[in-house]
Amino acid sequence: MSRPHLEALRREGYAPRTLLDVGAHLGEFTQGFLEVFPGCLPTLIEPNPHCREALLRLPFERHAVAASDGAGTGVLFLSKDWLQSTGSSLYRENTAYFDDETAIRHEVEKARIDDLLAGRQFDFVKIDTQGSELDVLVGGETVLAKADFILIEVALVDYNLGGAQAEDIFAKMAQMGFRCADVMEFSRFPQVQDNALLQIDVLFERADRLRRPESRPVGARADEVLALAERLFNEERPADAQVLFEHLLGGTHDYAAWVGLSRCHLAAGRGLEALRALVRAKAITPDIQALWPLIQQQTAYGSQVFNRHISLGEIALAEPYASVMADLMPGGVQMVSAAMGCHQALGQMDQALAFARRLNVLDPSHAGALTLLADEARARGDQAAEIRHRAVLAVSPDKDIHPLVRLRDFHEAMSLLLCRPLADADIALLSSLAAEVPNVAVGDLLSDPEWADWVHHYRALLGALDIASIVEPTPPPAADPPAQYLTATGQALDTAGLQALADRLAVNVVFFAAADEKYVEQYGRWYALSVLRHSDVSSLVVIHVIGGGERLAQAVKAVGVTDERLIFVGDDFEASAVLTRCYDAPPKGLIALPVAHFQSVRFQRLGGLLQTLGRPIFVSDIDLLLQRGVSDLLQTWVQADVVFNENGKNLAAGSRITANLLLVNPTANAIRLFAYLRAYLDDRLGREVVTRWIDQVALLLGRHHLMRHVPDAVLGCFDTTSDINNIMFESYQEHPFRFLSLYHGFDTSSLENDPRVLGPEAS
Repeated sequence: MSRPHLEALRREGYAPRTLLDVGAHLGEFTQGFLEVFPGCLPTLIEPNPHCREALLRLPFERHAVAASDGAGTGVLFLSKDWLQSTGSSLYRENTAYFDDETAIRHEVEKARIDDLLAGRQFDFVKIDTQGSELDVLVGGETVLAKADFILIEVALVDYNLGGAQAEDIFAKMAQMGFRCADVMEFSRFPQVQDNALLQIDVLFERADRLRRPESRPVGARADEVLALAERLFNEERPADAQVLFEHLLGGTHDYAAWVGLSRCHLAAGRGLEALRALVRAKAITPDIQALWPLIQQQTAYGSQVFNRHISLGEIALAEPYASVMADLMPGGVQMVSAAMGCHQALGQMDQALAFARRLNVLDPSHAGALTLLADEARARGDQAAEIRHRAVLAVSPDKDIHPLVRLRDFHEAMSLLLCRPLADADIALLSSLAAEVPNVAVGDLLSDPEWADWVHHYRALLGALDIASIVEPTPPPAADPPAQYLTATGQALDTAGLQALADRLAVNVVFFAAADEKYVEQYGRWYALSVLRHSDVSSLVVIHVIGGGERLAQAVKAVGVTDERLIFVGDDFEASAVLTRCYDAPPKGLIALPVAHFQSVRFQRLGGLLQTLGRPIFVSDIDLLLQRGVSDLLQTWVQADVVFNENGKNLAAGSRITANLLLVNPTANAIRLFAYLRAYLDDRLGREVVTRWIDQVALLLGRHHLMRHVPDAVLGCFDTTSDINNIMFESYQEHPFRFLSLYHGFDTSSLENDPRVLGPEAS
């Protein structure tokens, strides 16, 4: 907007008290505006870090954020050729000045004006944000709607990719109650879009700006009314003075009228109304220092009332005081925090979130605001924002955060990152979070039975998140000891014999499960029969009996299925020799049996079996039933390396991938994955403490390891609505799933008596 246009407004009697410059750049517009309106108080918003030094030289209020329609972070496009370019924007400029060779992406904080400057009033607003003008309006509608004039740069072409369209800006301004008052500067560049008209500066005026009641006093008469109101107030006649102050509102003495009203309300004991009037006065004050004594007086009074209501548990009565004082002193962390807490306690979550966003700008490590913002981000499915908030929350310096809550925050932040593909920045953040975990001082919690199991659970789980192993080279495959197999028909086989059997039977797929002798006896029969009955391709069933290497014949007898397609193998594992403590979440806590070792054996031994048989393998829990064929599943994933059972709704690192089913094809990438799993599990199971979920953590980390080292690896997921259910049942019931999980107390008679499942020959 040129100086002549500003001077024309001044000649019409316009005298703005406040200016908001959104997209301030180096402050050129503000300085030119002040030459015409020297009494105006400016506030500047500019996200470009390369403009900050110049703006710091100006004695004005500044905010180094990008005004937008939401809080969080965004990418600001800068130009290598001119770091202070006027084309810097959240929407990349569609010109050669910001092509792939020149453009730099810089992460910046975003904020809504309604959060950043809540309760404020700006008479004149300039918005020049290179494409994000509509976002600015949406995020600042409440504050901006109070302005007399809003000057906006409007693009007439696709100047910024995805940026605001002219018709949308005009529609939004009309909806906010503004009309087009004038069209100012016209922008063309000879080398851009064939010298077409690119942008225009449009001055919008609030439609009701000049509608003043005819009874309002003007000029000398207004001065006389103001003087009379002051005299009446000094004569202790606040009610009479109030009538005159209200009469002055909407005229040239707005500021004095609001100040007078505030004093009248306070004198009459209406503290809340006094504070609200003071907020209106502060928004248009020409001299904040002169107003400061009154602000201090009234906030002292307001704080006393607020504290009294809080002490009596009267949150609903305390909230209005907290909210208005937060508006009166928007930079005061304590009162903004109090307002957020009151609204949260009252269940007024939209208002609580608005204060949380303001608080996050003032104090980026404020635990209460971060928690609220993280929960809100999760609710709207914005995982990136939730990760950011939870990560900051985990390392928050707030000493009042309970150590267990801090451990939980670390777990949630790291889990969120691990539940999505990892970029280098994610690895760096995970590494820094992991390095901070040991610094959480659990103090006396370990001696308190109420908390100790939770501490052990989180420490074991967080300790399992070995981020370095994701990026380190894949360990070489470990060699298994010579294995001795036994068929269900009593034939002993070595590795070569097993290969020969698979070749003779033209085996297409292998089903592999591992369990201790008790579980093999309990579930092995139904697992084997379900596969042998329902697999529609030639199959082998291999059951690894943990600790039962010398007693395979007893396992064969206990399972009671006589079929050469059923194979048993074992090891010399001795559960009583395990010293590693295994922790689950309370109420289970410390588990007496080495269940982490039991659950991990199948993944430790799978690599060797995969290389021995060279066929696809379904790896599963032993308490699983196959209910229908798998040929279509094998065909669907014939090109895959590994197919996981991923629970997309679960955001915990130990539960994202469920270990009850895995499909592995005999590829080099799969062999690599299981070399990683073997090394990782061998290491973790040999430590003093292990999490009960170590196998599922291993699968999650292993997938990241493989994706990082072999980006073109083909990884798939089962359909959790038809392939594999993730709920266990105590008795058989028909389901749409081909794999059905059984509860450890499963009623086997429900299978014995139901020929639909395994047929009459099964028993």
